Amino acid sequence: MERRILLSYRQCLVPCFQKVLEKHPPALSKVDSEGRPAGDGAWDGCTKALLSDAAKYLIGIKSFISDLEGSTREYVLNEWFLIRKRALSFGEFDKMASEIAGDIGMEGRNIVTFRNKHYQGIMNALRDQRWDTDMKKFVKDSITAILLGEFPGVILVADDLKALGMAPGRDLGKALKEAQRIWEESKHLLSKDQIISRLRESSFIK
Repeated sequence: MERRILLSYRQCLVPCFQKVLEKHPPALSKVDSEGRPAGDGAWDGCTKALLSDAAKYLIGIKSFISDLEGSTREYVLNEWFLIRKRALSFGEFDKMASEIAGDIGMEGRNIVTFRNKHYQGIMNALRDQRWDTDMKKFVKDSITAILLGEFPGVILVADDLKALGMAPGRDLGKALKEAQRIWEESKHLLSKDQIISRLRESSFIK
C-alpha cells in the first residue's frame, strides 16, 4: 500500500521534476526512457532540487512584500490571498455584479438574490480554471453572461463598449445582447472586432 501511494505521488510530480531536470543538467543522465527520474536516488535528488527552488521562490516573494509599504503592501497581500483562495468575498462579488448591472441598464436587479443563486457556481467554475487565470476577469465575464441571459460565455463585456464611447445604461445592455446574439449565430467563429463591426453596421454603436 505505501509503495503504491509513493508511486502515485511521484507520478503527480513528474511534470515538476521534468522542469528540475531542465534546470539541473547533471541530473539528465539519471532519467528513464520516459524522461522520469530513474531510481530512488534520482527521485530524492530531484525532490531536494524542487524544494530548494520552491524555497528560493518563497524567500523572494517574502523579500518583495517586505519592501512594500502602506496601501500598496495591503493591495498585494489581498490579491495574493484571493489567488490562493480562488474566490471573491461576498462584498467584492456584490460590488462587481452591481457595477455590471448598472452598466447594462439593469440597476434594479436584486444583487443579494443574484449572489445567492449564482455565487457558488461561479466560484466552483473558477477553481477549475488554470492557476494563472485572471480571476476577476473570469468572474466579471461570468456575471455578464448570466445577466445577459444565462449564456455559457460572452464575446464582449461592458468595458469593451464603454471604451468605444458608449455610456452605461439600457442601450449598452441592448448592444451587448445583440453582440451575444451575433456571436451565438456565428457558432462562436466571429472575433471581437468582427462583432463590433456588425454592431456599427446595425447602428448599435455610433
